[in-house]
Amino acid sequence: MARRREPPVDPFVLAEPWRSYVREALQARARFAAAVAGGAELGGEGPRHERLAGMAPRVDDAIASCWRIARAADAGGLDPAAVDAAHHQLVRLTARLDEAAARAAELALGLPEPGDPSSSLLDGLEALRLALDELDAPGPGTA
Repeated sequence: MARRREPPVDPFVLAEPWRSYVREALQARARFAAAVAGGAELGGEGPRHERLAGMAPRVDDAIASCWRIARAADAGGLDPAAVDAAHHQLVRLTARLDEAAARAAELALGLPEPGDPSSSLLDGLEALRLALDELDAPGPGTA
């Protein structure tokens, strides 16, 4: 059985405020990608870069979630509680995506030397992973 193909993410087909949430999420994804690419350009290739780049699919999953929530809310027909829940989920998603992008930039641009005992790289990667895990968790009012 073939999977139904999702429409491409296009914030401009949505009304406000849903459009803004999707645009913010896409901008965070672009910052995340730029941070990963910038880290590689600065010599950040290797296991650290691979681990950071390996988180990109999780960011893409968060974008897809944001897009689905925004499309459903934009379509109308939701009761006020569901609209409120959609707003809260999208605020949370975009905040976490912003956090992931900022953390990726810090890690990609400020990677310490291997073997540096004061390195907080693993802590930073773990914090980024945890932030992305929160994106996967169901929000309030969802199953």
